[in-house]
Amino acid sequence: APHPATTMSFGRRNNFMDPNFDGRRGRQMTSPKASALPGGPAGPAEGFNDNVPNGLLKTAKQTGVLNLSNKDLSHVPDKVWQLANSADASPADIALDRSGDNGPRWWEVAELTKLYLSANRLESLSESIVKFPHLAVVDVRDNRLIRLPDAVGQLAELRSLNASKNRLIELPPSLASSGSLVQLSVSANCLSELPPDIGRLDSLSELDIADNQLTGLPDSIAMLRCLRCLEAGGNRIDSLPAGVAHLPALSRLGLAGNRLEHLPGGPYPALEVLDLSDNQLTDLPPIGADPDSPAKLKELHLVNNRISRLLPDRLRPLGVSLRHLDLKRNCLSELPVELAGLLPLLERLDLTNNDLSSLPNELGLLTGLKCILLDGNPLRALRREVVARGTEAIKKHLASRIAQPAAAEAAVDAAAAVAAAAAAAVASGGSATEVAAAASACSKKISKKDPAPKTALQALQQQFGLDLGELRVTGSLKYADKRVAEVPEPLLELLANNSETGVSVTRIDLSGNELAGLPERLAKPPFADSLLEVSLRKNCLVGQLDAGVAQLASLTVLDLSVNQLTSLPMEVSQLKQLQNLVLSYNRIAEFPEPLYSLPRLETVLLANNCIATLQPDRLRGMSSLATLDLTNNSLATVPPQLGLCTNLRNLHLEGNRFRVPRPDQLAKGTAFVLEYLRNRIAG
Repeated sequence: APHPATTMSFGRRNNFMDPNFDGRRGRQMTSPKASALPGGPAGPAEGFNDNVPNGLLKTAKQTGVLNLSNKDLSHVPDKVWQLANSADASPADIALDRSGDNGPRWWEVAELTKLYLSANRLESLSESIVKFPHLAVVDVRDNRLIRLPDAVGQLAELRSLNASKNRLIELPPSLASSGSLVQLSVSANCLSELPPDIGRLDSLSELDIADNQLTGLPDSIAMLRCLRCLEAGGNRIDSLPAGVAHLPALSRLGLAGNRLEHLPGGPYPALEVLDLSDNQLTDLPPIGADPDSPAKLKELHLVNNRISRLLPDRLRPLGVSLRHLDLKRNCLSELPVELAGLLPLLERLDLTNNDLSSLPNELGLLTGLKCILLDGNPLRALRREVVARGTEAIKKHLASRIAQPAAAEAAVDAAAAVAAAAAAAVASGGSATEVAAAASACSKKISKKDPAPKTALQALQQQFGLDLGELRVTGSLKYADKRVAEVPEPLLELLANNSETGVSVTRIDLSGNELAGLPERLAKPPFADSLLEVSLRKNCLVGQLDAGVAQLASLTVLDLSVNQLTSLPMEVSQLKQLQNLVLSYNRIAEFPEPLYSLPRLETVLLANNCIATLQPDRLRGMSSLATLDLTNNSLATVPPQLGLCTNLRNLHLEGNRFRVPRPDQLAKGTAFVLEYLRNRIAG
């Protein structure tokens, strides 16, 4: 059985060979104790340095395992390499114990099969390692090695090699000759490329190359027919060989923290877990496009990309298997109405920190959905108190908004039936085409609604095509994606007449148009008094925002993302009720001055702007600020005083120019980053 310290367990950015590694970035948290390895005492003895006790060598002769981990060694003493002569030595030569014991008899001497040298100060490893031809496990992680000896490639029985957390700048070409190698970990080094013939490692099952300086992978990697787990996160990879999509055994693929804009399309026949977080994707990866080869993907992690849409054609092949979908910190403004029908087995959906203003009501019919996360979205059609009550309350609320109760009940039954059919298809090995057809039928059943009853608002529906159900129930007016430069004045006048319509508009969505500013009519009563949420996302706002928005005295949510704004007028400081402000994807060069005066401001999203500096002392005065997103700006430094903003619960700084804190430190979360910054404050 392999040693615990060399057993790989795949996780997001996890080090395959060490359970003590932090799973978010592949960094080792604590060095393994020698007592956890065969043949070692409980920790290093004081003053050990380069001296290896003869007792350890004697034990190695008997067990075939030599553990010199955590001994503060600067080099491997010669007497270690001399162990190779023990098999031919006389009994007197074998006896190394100073007590006079003759030691093991010659026929009891075992060949050395496992060598542990981790957590020392080794700067080189001797070619003499070739003297141990029966070595199956070599562990030299957490040292200072720049190169590995060429002799490693001559160890014909080597199955596990762990050289992570060193300073390796290259791998020996001879390593490709290690035909018996099953586990290889070289994470957290300085590698800029892999051997071009790494595909010759016929037996390789688990490969960890995370946290290096790789810009690509060799084409020969597609020849690794036994490869099950590939962890390549934390590099600079911008493209992958097309053959990766056809690796027959690959079940777990970690590519987080790279520069990928797309993933090669293909069947990925065995893939179950895929992590593409912290890349530059704009669409879902094309997985399992072959209808005759159903996808097996269960987990898809896409945190912190640039995905602005979910194409049904990319979702459909995943419907037979996908359970977890993580889309946190992307650019989604809407979800396809077919989502529930396309992914009937979905159990967890993370949509944190996107630009969603509403959700498809059909999500409420996914009976298997156990967790949906929505924090950091400018939701208008879903009340905050509903979101706060959790997934079941959200699902119940969404399902209740389907027009007729009977239709909703029938749709729930249909969704449950499709989920059961999908599960049965997976269990029986059915094709993706069959399940997709059932999902499509489910979607049609769910989407079918009885005509809304006629009301006094019928004129609005006939003339302007409004969703009267949403307007009547929630006070939400959606006039989005019309590509108009002006909102029709008759529409606004009719809505302003509460006595005729019986509706008070509290939320208005004007996203996806060509407006140059807030319509003047909205800055006057009754809208100026009633509006709580306004979206002008993806319009033609240029330069400084029009000051008319300051007339909306009750405004709590304002979405101005995906425009060309450079600043906000000082009048914005009059919005004393404002809690959430979305300014992502603009051209803002400094933190807007009016925001410092808003006492209730909780969330500020400024991702993808041009902000170069921060004023932490003034940010500290924003006592309600809990979420600050500065992803993909131009910050050259992060002032340590930012750590004093202890009210922050979500701080996002990825994709800027600064080098400190490092990406792996940012990945540990807001609390860690703030504490790290506080520790850097001089004095």
